[in-house]
Amino acid sequence: VVKQTLADILFVQETHYRHGREHRNYLPGYVLYHSSLPKKHTRSGQRIELPEHQQNSRAGVMIAIKAELTPTLKVERLTEPDNLRGYMLPLRVDTDRGKMLVINVYLPPDDRCREMIMREIADWISTHRHVGEPVLMGGDFNAAWFTQDRSQGKLTGQDNIYKQWATNLLVKPTD
Repeated sequence: VVKQTLADILFVQETHYRHGREHRNYLPGYVLYHSSLPKKHTRSGQRIELPEHQQNSRAGVMIAIKAELTPTLKVERLTEPDNLRGYMLPLRVDTDRGKMLVINVYLPPDDRCREMIMREIADWISTHRHVGEPVLMGGDFNAAWFTQDRSQGKLTGQDNIYKQWATNLLVKPTD
């Protein structure tokens, strides 16, 4: 897919990686940035108690940026809160038009922790976004924006919560 699309920037979700276990060189010609779930054990083998949402192995996000765009000079890897590791990957990218906040997000489909993750992401953006700074947010939101994206032709309650959340963040859908 990467060779066919010739993408400059890729957002990948559900990488299933734990911190320190990320594959580093599987996309030649790209610089990779990861946000992975914390490890479940210390180096000595002692179990680490993780919040319920970080015990899920489906999470993990990555952004790949073409090396020829010189991301090592133009990209600042921002730090997400510990409780959002594996669910949010924030970068600040220096473009010809100024800086832009680029965020890859994975929202789990289950309601047990979804709204907490959404609230934490919104809080993080409100404290880290510079005034007037554009935000490019992509990912797997496990929700639909348009009715035609649903086989039944109507949005679910989860879809409507997602739309309200994105609207409050001043994020608009694009294809």
